[in-house]
Order: sequence, then structure tokens, then C-alpha cells
Amino acid sequence: MSKALAIPVVATVNVGPPPPVMVRRTPFYLESQGQGLFAWLHRGEHAPPAHHGVILCPPLGYEQVHSHRGLRHLADALAQAGFLALRFDYHGTGDSAGTDEDPERYAVWLANVRDAHSWLQRQPGCRGISLVGLRLGAALAAEAASSLVVDGLVLWAPVVKGRSYVREMKALSLTANGSAPPSAEASADMEAAGFVLTAPTAQELSRLDLLSVYPQCRRALLVGRDDTPTDPRLFEHLTALGIAAEQTTQPGYADLMAEPHRTKVPREAIARTVDWLRAGISEVVRTDGEVYRDPCEPLQAIIPHGQGSGNIGSSPSDIHERVLYLSRRPELFGIVSESSRSSVRGLPFIVMLNAGSSYRVGPNRLHVSLARRLAARGFPCLRMDLSGLGDSVATNPDRENDPYPATAFRDIDLTLTHLRTELGVERVVLMGLCSGAYAAFQSAAQLSNSILVESIPINPLTFHWREGMSLDASPAEKIQLLRSCMKSIWDPRKWLKVLSGRSKIGVLGVMRMLMERWRLRTPSVRNDSVSPCADARDGFPSHPLQDDLPGDLVRIERRGRHLTCVFARSDPGYSLLLFLAGRKVNELCDRGRMKLFFIDDADHTFSRQGRRRALEETLTEHLCRRYLLSPD
Repeated sequence: MSKALAIPVVATVNVGPPPPVMVRRTPFYLESQGQGLFAWLHRGEHAPPAHHGVILCPPLGYEQVHSHRGLRHLADALAQAGFLALRFDYHGTGDSAGTDEDPERYAVWLANVRDAHSWLQRQPGCRGISLVGLRLGAALAAEAASSLVVDGLVLWAPVVKGRSYVREMKALSLTANGSAPPSAEASADMEAAGFVLTAPTAQELSRLDLLSVYPQCRRALLVGRDDTPTDPRLFEHLTALGIAAEQTTQPGYADLMAEPHRTKVPREAIARTVDWLRAGISEVVRTDGEVYRDPCEPLQAIIPHGQGSGNIGSSPSDIHERVLYLSRRPELFGIVSESSRSSVRGLPFIVMLNAGSSYRVGPNRLHVSLARRLAARGFPCLRMDLSGLGDSVATNPDRENDPYPATAFRDIDLTLTHLRTELGVERVVLMGLCSGAYAAFQSAAQLSNSILVESIPINPLTFHWREGMSLDASPAEKIQLLRSCMKSIWDPRKWLKVLSGRSKIGVLGVMRMLMERWRLRTPSVRNDSVSPCADARDGFPSHPLQDDLPGDLVRIERRGRHLTCVFARSDPGYSLLLFLAGRKVNELCDRGRMKLFFIDDADHTFSRQGRRRALEETLTEHLCRRYLLSPD
């Protein structure tokens, strides 16, 4: 790996009653076991040199994606209190190298924690180090501490018995696959909420037992959940070892682990953790007149990649990944994946937008896998966070975590400008799933930047958004339900039931359904005195003022852009597209300006591995056909 000085990021974060504190966040790749782990170092901008480091050990699988926001806030709070806080992605998770299917997962994750500990001692020169772990990350922290000397150990909702965790993942896997058709992909591996737990990894985890682990630490804090009974066994075990252990129950765990767009920062649990660490560590507030230096670490990593194969070691191709700041005000962060073939062919840059409020790795880590697959074929890819999502930290905490932010089009326009002026990019393909699909679609209709040549919406739930719309009942879902009901209306047997009073919906229900159908077909704004496209905020486009899908399609065609829509066969977005603009869709498809693709047996976020691979193959084949074989 090449060495370079990591670029610091300074942002104002409000983490409590004291005045906002400047927190410096430095992204870099930490080398562990010969592979690159993506990491962030948080420290107070004007704080004295921090002599104590805190390593955050995240959970695994879907819990890692859901807790990303909360752990970032915890790292900021620790930095405000004077600690050096290090958060990182284990191998095969997040933005780090590797996959779920690599061998010896648990042993590698333990080695990652130990390497992070060594790095904090070696680079910033921390005199003391504490570990904070969440769920399976807490188990990793406790077991790593058995071979490391750490000062404090914070275990938040720890997995005490690995067998219980594996049973929980198996239950999730069975729930998700209960309605799925039989598949040739069936194996001993589990897919729990979109993440693969291989049979060997499950066996490793089943041997985990914190009641037989002996951490080398002075103090320990067990943070329990307020929605489940407290288990005293681990507390009693640590106390028997002579560790000054405390056990507390804090609210907020369920909100921390909710779907990304519903997460809430567990501020009470964060405050309790920070106060406990500060109470036992006097060195953290010392100042000896030392000058802090940012650690010298690489801004890029080489990621071994198997093109569509789970066996990463068999790959003939390496992917180079690097951090990229697209804007400082607003703060826009992303990670670029590219291979040595990217600069030779001059292929378009693929920009992947947030799906809902998930950070840039995407649901089920889809964006990471897809970006690396496309990069191996020569397409440079950027997976970015819109402002207020992931690590594009909003200056106003109240404006973060919105899956349909009004500032999305500003952010995308700034990204296009940065790619053109700073990197010399000539063509960009914009891609997004769910709310990202909406942003990709409307960007094609609204933005004037000429380097945007194609948008690829994947499973859009709406083509028009206005502030205050519900996240629980999307227009696409309403249309799908309406179409199902309308089919029943034209069945004479159903009408006999309605007229005879034997139908649950009744005549009034039928009338309401017809009125709803008419309303959904009628544009929401009919005012020639305003722009038919979009409102402008601070000089940038915002959400469209008018719900006019046929008009949006016309605008996309006039700008000379391609539109490629990808749908899970059962997803409601296709019904909405046909309902509102079926005739225009057929015209564009006939003229070659629009393409439609369908993935069978997939859910909205492609939570099963086989369906993710089918999506990746479909997109890769489409892009290769258009930009490798087509002259335009």
C-alpha cells in the first residue's frame, strides 16, 4: 500500500448540553493481516493531545449497517471528551476488503481488533486503550482483551453465548426465506437479513462463550438493553476475576438497531459510556505541551477481488479503493473503486447513491460488491453519502438521516461538477435503489450538467416526492394494491357480492377506490405560473413541484440521456410506472432511449445472495453492452 497523509475532516457536532465541539474525523485504511480495513479516527479539534484511545468494535451483518449512525455519534462524543476514538470495519464487512464467505471469519475479526490496538499504540502513541463493543463486537472486544492489556472494557448488549447468536441468525434466515421458492442455491449456509453466515463461520461462533474468557482489564461496564431482562452471569464472571465491573441498563437499543431511516441516536447510553470511561481515566485530560500529529496512513487500499466469485483469493484482478471528498461545504464523502483498466478505456464513472438512509455500502453491502465487480470490468465507481447520511455529516443534526432530503440534487450536482473539474470525468451514470432510485431519476430530468448520460433507478417506490409524504405508504404500493382491487371490480361475481351486501368493501368502498385511482392519475400541481420541474433552493434544484411522470420522461429524452429501470418482479415500482406513464414508456423503449429489466424472486433490497448476484450480472452486462460495444 502506498503511504500518504490522511486528509482531516473538520465538522461541528452537537453532542450534548456543552457548546458544540469541533471534531476532526480522519478516514484512512488500516492494514491488518495484509489487507486494508477502512477506518475513521475521531479527535477533538482543539483538545489537548489525547493519551487514551478507544476502539469501537461494531456488530456484524445487518446490525453493523443499522448501528453505523449511532456508533459515529459515539465516536464524536468520545472525541469531544478528549479521547482518540477509532472505528473501523472488520475484514469482509463495510468498506473493508473481503467477503462474508472468506474462511476463518471469527479468527480474522479477532486479529483485526488486535491490529487496531497495535496501531493506536504505534501511530498516535496512546498510553492507554479501552475497547467498546456492541453485540458480537462486544464478544470480540472481550475475547481480544484476553490477549491484550486494556484499561477499560465496555460491553453493550454483548453476545454471551455464540450458540444463541447462531440460533437467532438461523431464525432470521428461515423467516426471510419462508416464502421463497426452492432454489438450487440451497446450502448449509444461512442468509440472515441479507448477510451470509457460512456453515464454518457458524461453527466458529457456536464455540464462543464469554463465561470462559478472561479479559485483562481493570474495569468493565456492561450496558444492558431496556427491552429484555438483564442476565447477571457475565457480570458475576467478571467480578469473580477481580475486575471492577458495573452493570447498567440504558434505553435506546431498539432505536439504535431500527431500520436505518428510523434509527435514533441513543444519547443516554452514549453519555453513560463516555462518563464511565472518563471517570476511571485521568490521563485523558492531561496536556504535556505535545503537538499532535495526524497518523500517516494510506488513503487507498488494494482490494483483491474475485469477479462474481465468493473465493476472493482466486481473483486475477485487484481493485484500488480510495477516499474522496466531493465537497467540504456541504461535506460530501465517498469511496472510489477502480482498476488499472479504468483509465485506459475511458468508460463512464458509475455513481451509486444511498438506498434509503443506509450508508454508502448499501443494503446487504450491495454497493460494495457491485462497485468492485464493475471496477474489475473497467468502470470506475463511486459509492457516496448524500449530506446527512452515512459519513457526509450535516452541520445541523436535525437534518440528518432523511432518505429523501431536499438537498440531494444539490449534492449530486456538486458531485458531477467535482468529477468533471477535478478528475476530468466526461461521462457519468447515476445509479440508486429505493430513494436513491428517485434521486437518480429526477436528477436525469432536472440537472443540466452534460456529463450525466444515464440514470439507473432500481426498485423506485415513487417518481415524485414532496415534504411530508409518508414513508410507510409509498405511491407504488398504493398503485399495486389498487390494481389488484381493480381486477376484482371487473369480475361480475365480485359485483354481485358488492350489490348483495356480502362484500367487505361495499359500494362506497368501490367509489372511494375509483376516486383514488383518478386522484393518483392527476398531477399534484397545475399552475402554469411556476416551473413544471422543480423548486430552487440556494440556487440548486430541489424536489419537483409537479407530479408529472410523462413530462419528466420527456425532459430526460430532451437532455439526450438514457434511462434504465430495474425492478424486482414483485416490486410495486413497475406498476406505478405503467399506471402514470405507460404510453410514454413504450415510446421510449421503442426508440431505444429506455430499457426495463426484471429480477425474478427478489425482494425490494435483494436480500438473498442469489438475487443480488442476478442484479449485479444484469447491470454489468447492460453497461458492458452499452459502453464497451456501442459507439455512443
